[in-house]
Amino acid sequence: MLDIYVDYISAPSRAVLLLLKTQKVEYKENIVQLAKGEHKSDRYKKINPFGLVPALVDDSFALTESSAILRYIATSKPMTTNVYPSNQQSRARVDEYLSWHQSNIRKHTGSYFKYKIVDKLMLKLPIDENKVTEHAGELNKRINELANIWLKTGPYMAGGELTLADIQCITELIQVRAAGFEIKENVVLEWIERVRESLAPHFDDMHRDIEKLCATLRCSGLKHE
Repeated sequence: MLDIYVDYISAPSRAVLLLLKTQKVEYKENIVQLAKGEHKSDRYKKINPFGLVPALVDDSFALTESSAILRYIATSKPMTTNVYPSNQQSRARVDEYLSWHQSNIRKHTGSYFKYKIVDKLMLKLPIDENKVTEHAGELNKRINELANIWLKTGPYMAGGELTLADIQCITELIQVRAAGFEIKENVVLEWIERVRESLAPHFDDMHRDIEKLCATLRCSGLKHE
């Protein structure tokens, strides 16, 4: 059985959990509370020396980075759907998105959420509106690319089926929507609903903590204020 170290506030953690739950993979869940600094403890750093979540331990094998963890699970455990295609070109398309994701979507969703939510709620710092505006602008550009490049030829990021690419992306976009970011691209909004339905009922379960967090800051669930 896999040991998974996560915090539900973390979008990459939720991506890993969504894969495990929807594919019915057995695992042991270990909560690492970011708000309490547990990810920086010496004990946890023996598992993930970077002090981040998620992390995976399979027997004596430890793995960090959500994209690598998603691929490891998809290739080492039986999958109920074709989330990581065996066809070489189809798999390469998924890998292409996962590589692009980290320095484009993740970079700006993570920063937007940090400056808009984490600094205020966890660190008790004032919101840096300039940083929020900067990353919102960059994120708008990336979402435009999602609509006009990644979703141009099919209903999902890598073609006609839901894959790891969709799971990795959607948790990030839901995170910033929860924080008040408005997605205006209809193609992306339609894709969000398509993926939400494909991952039901686990999708909504995975995002309850985000809804609670935003309610604390007078956000309205997953809707833009």
